[in-house]
Amino acid sequence: MIKNFGIDMIISNYRQMITDTTMLVNPAWRKLDKQLRRLNAMLERREAKFGYPSEVGQSCLSGIS
Repeated sequence: MIKNFGIDMIISNYRQMITDTTMLVNPAWRKLDKQLRRLNAMLERREAKFGYPSEVGQSCLSGIS
């Protein structure tokens, strides 16, 4: 008994050749990586504007001693 698994349909949807060295990225990982990069950029801009928190804390503590 032969069953039809739609192999012809899969082959017809094949658009381009992909070589073995082509890097494929998981879309979920790409989305999270984009969010992480955006948040890091925002943090860097705020640190540049207001100063790095550890520098502020150390300068305050040095005045107490």
